[in-house]
Amino acid sequence: MMLTTLTCPEANYELSMLQNNELPGLLPFDLAAENGEWKMAYDITGQQSLDCWMETERMDAEVFSALLFAIAGLYERIAPYLISEEKICLQPDHIFVKNGTTEFSFCFLPELQSVQADPVRELLEYLIAKIDHHDDRLVQVVYQAYEKTNESSYSVLDLIGHNTSKEWAAVLQDRKEPERPAVDEGMDPADEDDVGEPLQERKSVLSGLFTRPKKKERKAEQAWFVMEDEEEPDGAMKQETTSYEETTTFLNPDEECCKGILRYTGTGEEKDLTITETPFFVGTKNGIGGILRSSAVSRLHAKITMAGEVYLLEDLNSTNGTYVNEDAVNYKSPVGLHKKDRIRFADEEFLFL
Repeated sequence: MMLTTLTCPEANYELSMLQNNELPGLLPFDLAAENGEWKMAYDITGQQSLDCWMETERMDAEVFSALLFAIAGLYERIAPYLISEEKICLQPDHIFVKNGTTEFSFCFLPELQSVQADPVRELLEYLIAKIDHHDDRLVQVVYQAYEKTNESSYSVLDLIGHNTSKEWAAVLQDRKEPERPAVDEGMDPADEDDVGEPLQERKSVLSGLFTRPKKKERKAEQAWFVMEDEEEPDGAMKQETTSYEETTTFLNPDEECCKGILRYTGTGEEKDLTITETPFFVGTKNGIGGILRSSAVSRLHAKITMAGEVYLLEDLNSTNGTYVNEDAVNYKSPVGLHKKDRIRFADEEFLFL
């Protein structure tokens, strides 16, 4: 999913700068060639996109402020490198939240052609439609921020409100970029081809990043733009640390139930899962519809939605993968389900009925 095509990476000064200087707040990326095209692959290991995060987590005023601080801090960091703020994508599916935290990361898109008059304002419009409007404090700070975007000239820091000087000083203190960008002595910013190793020399090394294994055999290496699905060196599934609490769901007798069933066929202690509504989440997180006990299953492992009468299964960047008939389901690439499909969440197997 986290993939973007480049038409001329060799002649992109900003891209060359970021290849030589890793900046906090930007998703790490690498380059590779696929079918004659250069593409960027972003490392989203252990993270959820903001649009997915908003489906299962609750944003409050503190998280909202943390998001704005993250944007403001990133804009501050990229300025010495002559990186345009317009190349930082603020669309919800390109903003990532580190699992279990409120740490945000963003995608640098070197050839982003923004059709948005104001990306920050459009992000706020998205949040206004998604937030809990019973949270008075959150509603107040979000709408105040949105109103400030009507001003002819504003900074992201202006949107956070009063009493931010101490927090902003901490953001600046935590900056870890070098004293100056790592470029050749006397290099002119327009001389992009002299920065970094030649892209053609990187092709053979990086071209394998875009092939995801479809079977159980997994290599213990870093996940790039796909879900984390590696096994430990001894072949065991990675262990997820999650507290489990028994949850009882009471159904309204007037509501339609038993829309779909995942019949447990594994050898563990899991039970059948009944899909009573969509989206239907599977994982170890308390409060979701499909709670599993296995330590190999991620907190938010997968999601089932509907398109018409068709059920769609989507992996949520899980650690040990989601499979349909032993074919890997890629992150944010929904797969249609059919009766008697064999579905595996990490090491737990089900039959779709």
